[in-house]
Amino acid sequence: MKRHQCGYSRVIPRELDTYLKDHYAGSAGGTDLCRRIAEGASGDAEQREVNDIAEAIEADQATLEEIMSRIGVSPSRFKAAGAWIGEKGSRLKLRSSSEAGRVFQYEAMIMGVTGKLQLWHSLLEIGPQVPEFRQPELEELKGRAADQQARLQKLHDTAAGNLSADR
Repeated sequence: MKRHQCGYSRVIPRELDTYLKDHYAGSAGGTDLCRRIAEGASGDAEQREVNDIAEAIEADQATLEEIMSRIGVSPSRFKAAGAWIGEKGSRLKLRSSSEAGRVFQYEAMIMGVTGKLQLWHSLLEIGPQVPEFRQPELEELKGRAADQQARLQKLHDTAAGNLSADR
C-alpha cells in the first residue's frame, strides 16, 4: 500500500493520494475545455467571461498542487496525460459549432466545477486531521468554486435559451 510520509509523524493514506491526483488531472482537462469554449464564444463579453473562469480554474489548480506538495503528494503525469487525451477525444462530441454543442460544453464544465466544489468541501471535512489543509484557504476555494459554478450556469442558460425546436 503506497503511503506518503507527511511531516515527522503522519502518513497520507493512498486513497487521499489518489483522490487528490484525480482532481488535479481533472482540472487540467477542465482548463483546456474552458479555453476551447472561449475560442468559440458568441461574442466578446462571453469570451472574456469564459477566459476569466479559465484563469480562475488555473489558479485553483496551482493552489491544489501547492496543497498536495505540503503533504508530499505529486501530480500524476500518467493521470494528467489521460485527462489531456480525454479532453482531446471529447472534441468529437463537444463541438461548439452548434448551439447544442455549446450547451453540452457548459454542462461538462458545470459538472467539473461541481466536482471541484466537492473536493474543497471534502478537504474541509478532513482538515482538522491534516493541518496542511488550511481551513480559511479551503473556505475561500470553496467560495470561488461556487462562484464559478454560478457563472457557468448563467452562460449555460443563455446558450440553452438559444436552442430552438424550430431550427
